[in-house]
Amino acid sequence: MPNIQYENRVNDAYGEHVVRVEESRHWFSPGRVIAGLLGLVLAFVGVVTVFKTGVGSDLTAPTTTVFGMTQSTLVGLIEIAAGLLFVLFAASEDGRSLIGLLGIVAILAGVAGTVANAELKADFGFDANAAWFVALCGVVALIAALIPSVFRARRRVREIDDPRVVR
Repeated sequence: MPNIQYENRVNDAYGEHVVRVEESRHWFSPGRVIAGLLGLVLAFVGVVTVFKTGVGSDLTAPTTTVFGMTQSTLVGLIEIAAGLLFVLFAASEDGRSLIGLLGIVAILAGVAGTVANAELKADFGFDANAAWFVALCGVVALIAALIPSVFRARRRVREIDDPRVVR
């Protein structure tokens, strides 16, 4: 946050005087940084998948191997969307709960994908490695959402004899 400066009149036992108050506030959230980087990685994997498979009339075929995971265009598009959502949610402190929610959804989807039968995996165009990757991304997102933010505030008050003169 930017610095805040204002002047205030104070009445006390010694009379009335003017003080200048300078405040600075700073938020830092390691969890949001992790979630943003996770979103970029997830979107990158999805973009590579879409470029290798191409976008055609059937989004589940053909499949390709990206970083040891078999994926279809549909899975790549879902990864791009989820990655962009992680980046979007990481942009604001208010998005931390949404990062956690998206992490839980990714964990559930990844676990469901690992226990899915071979026919369902073939229908959607992914393998167990891709499902484990999504579950791992969900775990990282959930941990990132739980990491507390660091808030630092500083306030400096100076007395001014004449409000027109700044020291």
